[in-house]
Amino acid sequence: MSTQAAHLVDSVRAVTADEVATFRKNGWVKLEGLYDPELSGELLERLKVLMAAPVDTANPFQGAGVKMFKAYEDASKADELFGAFSHSLGMATAARELMGRPERFYEDKALCKEPSADGGGHTPWHQDFSYHPFDRQGTLLFWMPLVDCPPEKGTMRFLNGSHRAGLLGRFVHRTDGYDILDHFPDLGEGHTMSEPLHLKPGDVTVHDRMTLHYAPANETDSTRWVYTVSWFNRDALYTGMPCHRMDGLGLKVNEPLEHPNFPAITG
Repeated sequence: MSTQAAHLVDSVRAVTADEVATFRKNGWVKLEGLYDPELSGELLERLKVLMAAPVDTANPFQGAGVKMFKAYEDASKADELFGAFSHSLGMATAARELMGRPERFYEDKALCKEPSADGGGHTPWHQDFSYHPFDRQGTLLFWMPLVDCPPEKGTMRFLNGSHRAGLLGRFVHRTDGYDILDHFPDLGEGHTMSEPLHLKPGDVTVHDRMTLHYAPANETDSTRWVYTVSWFNRDALYTGMPCHRMDGLGLKVNEPLEHPNFPAITG
């Protein structure tokens, strides 16, 4: 990796006390200018190359045509810069400060939503947590636009404080238009919705994976390119729930997720 690339990876700033407080109160926070926006441009160019390559059929999500977006998993394993950034001490430290406990790297993924005319529809209200085999809360996701993303491009909206509502079930996979707020209408009355967000390269939203969120359709004429990095509670135990990220790794139920795929990154 070049000296310039290493400099960009090291540009992740420290989160502030106010940002930590906002995250813990609302279950999400916007971190303006978390890293040098030049890094977004470099990651975007590399991601376009990765996604133009033939799809690895062993990975059910990589390049798969999803109704809401196209996903590309594990760019960190395919490209040195993605690997260095996603596993950087700066990112690990930000995750630790926001959650108030040490975290393990979990996964990285690109979520590329095409214009609505090309299938880039809305992502329904949901929690992320129920799709992953952890025995306790303490997971979070960094959502990083690689291009300018005004609200009409499909930036996320959150229900403030909903990370304290408990585990509400699996809804995002449904195809009948019925989501969590249809099933629990009082949630929408008891929690205010975040304002529409305009995110620029270098800006990040971070949310607790128990926080209810959705993303509108991409109503622009260009792709919404987003890169995500997730972390989980270092003390979490493996539940054994089927999950393509865990299956076949030899993990033991009711034991910590000690595996090279999920490093605990410390200085």
